[in-house]
Amino acid sequence: MAETTLDATVTIGKDQIAPDDVFDLLIEADLDQPDMAAITLSNTGTQQWSSKVNQGDAFEIKAGFTTGKDAGTVFKGEVTGLEPMFAANGVSRVVVRGLNGLHKLARGKKSVSYTKVTDKDIVSKIVGNYGLKADFGDTAPSTKYDHVYQHNQTDLEFLRLRASRIGFEVLVQDTTLFFRKRTEKDSGIKLVLGESGESTLERFMPRMSTANQVSEVRVRGWDPDQKKEILGTASPASSKLGDKTGSEVTNNTHKNVLYFDVDVPVFTKEDADAIAKSILQDRLMGYITGDATAKGNPDLKPGIVVTIAVGDKRFDGKYYITAVRHRYVHEGTDHGFRTHFKFKRDAESNT
Repeated sequence: MAETTLDATVTIGKDQIAPDDVFDLLIEADLDQPDMAAITLSNTGTQQWSSKVNQGDAFEIKAGFTTGKDAGTVFKGEVTGLEPMFAANGVSRVVVRGLNGLHKLARGKKSVSYTKVTDKDIVSKIVGNYGLKADFGDTAPSTKYDHVYQHNQTDLEFLRLRASRIGFEVLVQDTTLFFRKRTEKDSGIKLVLGESGESTLERFMPRMSTANQVSEVRVRGWDPDQKKEILGTASPASSKLGDKTGSEVTNNTHKNVLYFDVDVPVFTKEDADAIAKSILQDRLMGYITGDATAKGNPDLKPGIVVTIAVGDKRFDGKYYITAVRHRYVHEGTDHGFRTHFKFKRDAESNT
């Protein structure tokens, strides 16, 4: 595989780590969990980091290519773990681990009742307790609920549940918590199989499956006051990531595949429609999923759309990134900087 060197600036607390002290660097970012960073440092002499670094210290990593591109922040959080390795006849090292601000919401379960609120009200109140600010993207959720109950859940579990009901996602960057719809805007990043330079794509492994594709989603509930059924529905529309959705492909051989959900509590048709749409979007985006490896690219991160070119018109095109793993190894057979990422989309290309 081709190699890429990395120009990284690592700051822990008030100390900036010298490049020669870094043996290994790993950053994992995923839409389903807090971002994690782990860095292996030399731990000898005057730079015995195991005695200098403290739990809760600010932890920031900036990375850029040695080609001169300005370094950008790829991780910002706090130290949550230390793992020193002392050796009498070898090199002593220490692994410093950190998590971003999202991990604060995952500590401790609680039960809280909310009345006459929107999801925007709930999110704003919760994130304020952690010194974060909320960003709702282009469209903030506006549906008002008479009663919402957080039942023995962490705040992160609760917010993810609220997000899943309306097709939103939850992530933290620095001190901002995003509670937003999935973006469809192109990031401008293009990765080409075998290309040299920053756009190099080394491996691309998509998986196409129609197993969970449906023609329509229906969510049923009951209104005890009106004594009538509540029915929410959602049907596939055209995709902004491709030309032919998984639902269209499925309908060629399996007509009118319906998905029913009667287990999610709903109180209005608006509520039921939103849940049906969220379930449908989740299933559609499972049409093409997979993993890829690129030359180290700090611009790759979850929650963005990138363009992939591998010379196959069915699989070329735009993909939504759901998880990224940046890895830099200073020495050994696998040394260098690479980025592994997971992706998904709801359609294949015809052109």
